[in-house]
Parts: sequence; C-alpha cells; structure tokens
Amino acid sequence: MAYKASKKKAADSSRIVPAGVYTVALKKAEKKMTQSGSGAYLAMEFVIVKPKKYKKRRVFENLNLDNMNEQAVEIAERLLNQLMLAAGMTVLDSKWDVSPLYGIKVKARIGIEEDKQYGPKNRIRGFIFDEADEDIPF
Repeated sequence: MAYKASKKKAADSSRIVPAGVYTVALKKAEKKMTQSGSGAYLAMEFVIVKPKKYKKRRVFENLNLDNMNEQAVEIAERLLNQLMLAAGMTVLDSKWDVSPLYGIKVKARIGIEEDKQYGPKNRIRGFIFDEADEDIPF
C-alpha cells in the first residue's frame, strides 16, 4: 500500500514561534521536584489556538512555586495569577492543581529565550487579562 506525504504530518509542532500575542490553551500541568530536591515547580504545556498559522504548536513553561529564591516564586505566582484572571478564575483549590484551567482559551505574550543547551525556545512572558474587571478600592 502506498504512503502519501502531507505537510500537516510533516509539521513540527514543537518549533518556536515569533514573539507576539497568541491565543493559547493549557493542555496539561504536572508538579515536579527541582533537581536539587529543595523545591518544586509546575511544568505546564500550552497549545497555541490562534493564529491559525501556528495552531497546535506547543509552548512549555515552568512555574517555580516552591523555591528558595523568592524572586523565582514571585515571578511564578505573578504568571499563575495572570493565567487565572485571564481565564476568568480567582480561586483554585491548590496552586498545584490547575486542571480547572485546562482547555480555557487565554491570550499570552510569548517571547523567545536563548537556551545554552538547546538553542532558542519560546517562553510565556505574561497573560493578558482585563484589569478594568478587578475590584477597585475606594
């Protein structure tokens, strides 16, 4: 039986995308221990939904939610908060269980970071949410 090549099957869904704003959805997340064993992070996989040109490309992000470096934790918590607000959520049962966020489309600012070992890779720089919806104290 003949095999027919297709561009769709040949597309590499893990290639980097240009820096910009994309609609993404969280596909999965898993709590993992740091190599040193002194902390833990949330390993997250997002899938680009729009624009169509980059649909199904994957972007990975690790949130250092338990780390000796306070700045790493602050950055991770900021991204998690932005993700939740962009998804219209304000409460999760646990910062380690983000499964309620799976599949919700949100806008993400994606950048490119140079990795010494693997070359350039995409990183999520932030999630876009409507700050006007936040409670404003008077």
